[in-house]
Amino acid sequence: MMNIEPVDDSEKRRKRKRDRIVLDVGGATFTTAISTLVSNSIYFNSLFSELWSHEEIDHDEPIFIDQDPEPFAILLSFMRVGYVEGKKTHKRCPFPGGVSGNGKAD
Repeated sequence: MMNIEPVDDSEKRRKRKRDRIVLDVGGATFTTAISTLVSNSIYFNSLFSELWSHEEIDHDEPIFIDQDPEPFAILLSFMRVGYVEGKKTHKRCPFPGGVSGNGKAD
C-alpha cells in the first residue's frame, strides 16, 4: 500500500490572498484578482507595477476609483471572460482589437 501524505495548501492560499484585491468604484465594491486587472489594462498594470509592491497592499481595504460602477462592471466582466453579454440580444460581443488602458474599445 502506498503512503499518501496530505498536501500543504497554505502556500497556495497565501498566493491567492496576495492576488485578491478589493476596489471601491463609485461606491460599489468589486473583488477581483490583481492578475486579471494587470493582464488586461495598462492603467492597472501601472498601478500594480513592480514599483508598488504587492506586500504593501492591504488586500482587505478597498482601493477607491472615481468612476461609474455600471460600465466598470461590464469592463471587469470582459477582463475576466473576454466577451460582453448583450442585455437585449444575449449575444457575445467581443471588442475588436481589445480594450486600451483608458477602458475604451480600440
